[in-house]
Amino acid sequence: TNLWLNRRKKFNHDLMPAVVAELRRLKIDLLACSGDVTTSSLHSEFRRVRETLAPLESDGVPVVMVPGNHDRYTFRSARKRRMEAELGAWVPQPFPGVRALGGGWSMIAMDSGVPNVWASRGRIGGTQLERLREVAASTPAGRGLVVLNHYPAIVPRGTPRAWSHDLAEQDAVHRILSGCAGEVIYVHGHVHRPWLLGPETVAADGRPFGFVSLNCGSPCMLGRRHPRGQGFWTLELGGGDGGVTWSTTHHTPGGDGRFEATPVAMTDAGAYP
Repeated sequence: TNLWLNRRKKFNHDLMPAVVAELRRLKIDLLACSGDVTTSSLHSEFRRVRETLAPLESDGVPVVMVPGNHDRYTFRSARKRRMEAELGAWVPQPFPGVRALGGGWSMIAMDSGVPNVWASRGRIGGTQLERLREVAASTPAGRGLVVLNHYPAIVPRGTPRAWSHDLAEQDAVHRILSGCAGEVIYVHGHVHRPWLLGPETVAADGRPFGFVSLNCGSPCMLGRRHPRGQGFWTLELGGGDGGVTWSTTHHTPGGDGRFEATPVAMTDAGAYP
């Protein structure tokens, strides 16, 4: 009912082929998806995801996906691990998935999507939280950690939030990552609004973020600010003897069918947009 009455009107999946074509043109090294690749965790939705991203797979581009709450929308889909069954190696098994990215960077991908009777609250559980603590503690100054998770650990002022919509362990995740000696980029979704916010950003509860927050947004979501979809981000990671570096670019579809690129460097990542 939710899919039919609400979500099908907000998301235009016909925008995805152009996104995939642009990703191929950019020759990306890795595709990271922060969850909610479906609306209601239906078999047909996951199959469409597989078909849409098939050109990238044929190019040999690795894909890493973490579940959102809509990818675990029903208790049956969560119990059957439908996302893992349909998308295979794109979904880390087991969670959390940890991989080296090169240049002094590593990534940890986490599963926070759980079914709920009425809420959309997320949970990662004690095992994943402890592994995150270990990985963060082993990331020293001069190295970097990308955390891929559906739910934000902290949100800026002016962002609506509620207990029923939050990550259960968000305070613990925030403490762990804000205390990490290395550079942390927290890549997430859930709040359908693309942003890039730096460590000094003041959160809704008055705390500083303490790390970089990159909100993927949704390439299929329509709205007044993004009438052709919210586009996607590319993240350039590097490093050497002087420590890690990064920059990012937000790519949004323009009226001529091309994508408009807005680059943001590590040194000026105070706030976007």
